[in-house]
Amino acid sequence: MEQKEVRKEEAQIQDLISQVRKLVQEIPGISIEKLHDPDTFLADVVEKTDCSETGIAEEVFGIWENSSDKKSVEELFHTICGVAFKDYLAYCVNNTYRAGRKECD
Repeated sequence: MEQKEVRKEEAQIQDLISQVRKLVQEIPGISIEKLHDPDTFLADVVEKTDCSETGIAEEVFGIWENSSDKKSVEELFHTICGVAFKDYLAYCVNNTYRAGRKECD
């Protein structure tokens, strides 16, 4: 993508973020069961993700490897998954099936 197009897309995204923040400030104090806000929408999107599809972890690894702001990628991972990226990787190393070492669950 051309630099000018990237800046335009980033500006559009920033404008959308501003709009969402403004809408959230206007939400009245109502029951959480009736609330439709960015957090519930994000939870719905994550819940609908087919995590049994192979390759998702590799996509995340590639995003981190290619990012110029690895700390932000790690913070986003922690925010969405509830676990530090480094801890997740250590868990993968310790629990991924290896021939002769561990049975698959």
